[in-house]
Amino acid sequence: MKNYLIVIFSLLVCVFPAISYSDNDIDADAQAAPPETGKVIQTKQGHITTDQPQFPNFYIWRRVYQKKGESNFKLFLVKKDGSLNPFGDVPISYGGWWNSKIAAMTKKSVGAALTGNDETTIPSSDGIWGISSDSDHEYMNFDFQKNTSANTETIAIPGFDGGEADNSWWISVGWNPTKDLFYFYVSGGADTGRNNNYFQFNPETKVFTHIGAGVDINFSKDGKWVVWEDGCGMEYVDCQIHVYDVEANRDYTLTRGHSENCFYQWANEVPLEKWSEISKFLETGKDFYHQKKYEQAIAEYQKAIELDAENDKAYGYMGYSYYLNGDLVKADAALQKSISLNPDDENSYYNLALVFVANKDIHQAIVWLKSLYMKNPSFIRTVGNDVKFKDVINSNEYEQMTSRWNR
Repeated sequence: MKNYLIVIFSLLVCVFPAISYSDNDIDADAQAAPPETGKVIQTKQGHITTDQPQFPNFYIWRRVYQKKGESNFKLFLVKKDGSLNPFGDVPISYGGWWNSKIAAMTKKSVGAALTGNDETTIPSSDGIWGISSDSDHEYMNFDFQKNTSANTETIAIPGFDGGEADNSWWISVGWNPTKDLFYFYVSGGADTGRNNNYFQFNPETKVFTHIGAGVDINFSKDGKWVVWEDGCGMEYVDCQIHVYDVEANRDYTLTRGHSENCFYQWANEVPLEKWSEISKFLETGKDFYHQKKYEQAIAEYQKAIELDAENDKAYGYMGYSYYLNGDLVKADAALQKSISLNPDDENSYYNLALVFVANKDIHQAIVWLKSLYMKNPSFIRTVGNDVKFKDVINSNEYEQMTSRWNR
């Protein structure tokens, strides 16, 4: 399962500092060449107990460090007033969380959110808007269009240092489940210490809202709330939970102090008591995988899916097992399902590229590798060392696709 652990460590390798933007209108001069530059605004700081509305109920887990090398995991229910109600120990072992619950931390509620590139238009939930990348400007912009208009507009994306995109790109998180608001993050800096800054974009007003810098964001299904984390997974640092009120543009900090705090799940999702059983199926499936008993492994992953139909990790494991068992059609379907549930599941992009290599479809393999590299360019080395990608690496199309990272 070496490939499946790469994504976990990639989430935990850096702390993401916030970047600052002016509240002033930064519209481009009328005489300046396109693309247009949108206005960037900051979130307002909310104050718990004085002006917050009724929060949605969700669970967080907290890892408290007694001293170096010793910690414990506790579960808390966030109540409607923003207070934390102790809920006992996390209902799976640390190892079980490490191998399976990372999926719940990174799961998005916005459907199939794809990586920004110049080959795919990402439609809004109601189908009114579509967004795609403008590759002519090195991914520093994206195009957006209303389905009632024949005109496509291009707008500059905030967050690129000095306007240079050599080592920066934007990644789609997806559309708000109920509102015409698009979410993405700008990833910049060295590969060993990148900064992820999350933005909300309103295509009607052309306004960007800088939500904050962090690791992951999670949407409530009614689209009114965004829960985000500023450092989850980093040992010995203070990791805070933020709740963003979309309609009021207010950000509330729920947790402080020397502890690690991460989103666990919404209170109305899979019952907590089922997680130990789900974890057991995933662990048993992995045992069968290591024994190369792929059909038995697939059966265990399917049991996990029956308890949690949106468990992207189970789909990812199952898809890779289908691939190793020679069922490329089912491998394709399972891996794409995993990506639709969790667009940050880098290993499923990698394994889906393997599926297309096995199908001798070099072009589609490169398409998925391109999406993977835009999320994590360090995979270029991994692919380069994998003999199964020999035909891909030797193709002109692949050489051209990777040229932006090899400059």
